[in-house]
Amino acid sequence: MAVRDEVRAERAKMKDKSFVEKAAYFWEYYKIHTIVVLVILVLAISIGRSVLGNHPDALNAVFVNSYGTDDKAGDVLVKRVAKTAGISLSGEDVNIDLFRDLTLGGPLNQTDFGTASRFAAQMQDHGLDVMVLDPWYFTYYTNQTTFMDLGDILTEKELKELEGKLYYVDLTELKKLQKEMSKADYEAKRESEEEVRKAELRENYKLPDPKEMDDPVPVGVVLSKSAFLTKYHFYEGVDPILGFVNTMDPSHKKAARALLHELIKK
Repeated sequence: MAVRDEVRAERAKMKDKSFVEKAAYFWEYYKIHTIVVLVILVLAISIGRSVLGNHPDALNAVFVNSYGTDDKAGDVLVKRVAKTAGISLSGEDVNIDLFRDLTLGGPLNQTDFGTASRFAAQMQDHGLDVMVLDPWYFTYYTNQTTFMDLGDILTEKELKELEGKLYYVDLTELKKLQKEMSKADYEAKRESEEEVRKAELRENYKLPDPKEMDDPVPVGVVLSKSAFLTKYHFYEGVDPILGFVNTMDPSHKKAARALLHELIKK
């Protein structure tokens, strides 16, 4: 029998059958085809939604050792930064991670090294714009030349308004340290976690004095009396320091400045 005749015969059989019988027949002979089509359709929809929902980043920021616990704080800060920077969250993403921890005194365990490695990878990929850290870790990352000169992102007026809250680094000393760190036998020494915790408390910590430096450059902003940090109980007893990562995506500077302005509000 020709194929055309077989088709006609099958149609004749189905003509007088009920809807349920037709459905059962269809499923019996075409279920594999149907499943394949459905799987392809689901994958296409999933990929389409992922592509359409994947907005470009306007900011990537991380807070280290904030010891905060309020998950709502992140949403609040994201919305404030977006409003200040004039960013539509339906078209761009503002990513702020408030809850990253590192053991005081230097990376100690597998979790610490995993976190530090993640930061390094993000910086290399221009995927980290701003870091807010406790004083010890700000110095730690400053010694790795992580932060840019604030003069490259803030105006002279803004720098003057922040006078007394700026963290300076001596470029002459930093170059010497970099030279030492490049030696094959260089080994970073861990500090006592308890001693570091005590030393960086607000009443004990003293900012590096630019008057005592050969070539002072401002690289950080001390976030003292921040209304946001106080409200959500972040960095209690400690004044954290904000730095702009020197591998920042240039298009993220507006949002990075907005984050700073939200955090220095009293």
